[in-house]
Amino acid sequence: MMLWETAFARCIGARKAEICAGGKYFSRRSLRWFLKGKELRPTPENIARADRLQITPVASKSDPFNMNWGGCIMTFDLIEGEHMSVALAMRALELAYPVPPSERDGYPLFFDADAFDPTAGSRPEPTTSAWLTSRFASLMRTGIGVDAAASRSWHSWRVTLACALRAAVDSDHPDGRSLDVVKLFGRWRSDAAVKLYARLTPDAYAKHVSASLRADAAHLTAVSYT
Repeated sequence: MMLWETAFARCIGARKAEICAGGKYFSRRSLRWFLKGKELRPTPENIARADRLQITPVASKSDPFNMNWGGCIMTFDLIEGEHMSVALAMRALELAYPVPPSERDGYPLFFDADAFDPTAGSRPEPTTSAWLTSRFASLMRTGIGVDAAASRSWHSWRVTLACALRAAVDSDHPDGRSLDVVKLFGRWRSDAAVKLYARLTPDAYAKHVSASLRADAAHLTAVSYT
């Protein structure tokens, strides 16, 4: 299940408090699914055919009342095979653990799947900070080794997102994405970032995300051959 949390954190820069018990965590209601511009009722059948995901921010350390970012919807396209795609990860989560539309409000987005029995008819508890820290540390030790893992924390996903956006070079962004774009995607408390969001279309938002994921994938490919 950790893939779901890591893809989510990688693409939206989610802070630990935003997905754990004790905070105003993301719920299934935070996810909205679309097909060709039309919002779909969130049933498994509709989610399986969606081509776009939108995620509504929750309150955070830098925006405790969700006044700055609450209306700034995050947009992600479903591109099959895309590296670390949050849209594909959330689709997999939704299909593995379907939630009736009437029960999505307050249903935690992330939970300990090993401790949850979906046949019991009860709602799972949101994941705890201790559980997330332990699973993340185990994942890092397996992926990059004990020594390198010691210098990583959940905040590393926010660093990865920022660095990948700066590294996402194309003809329209020869120097990578601007610092204001990085602040926008990290939902940092910045007037310039909020103003930039007001000018950013859903299509442009999704393209920035995909560009950052391609920058990640290109780096991993380069590393594997050096």
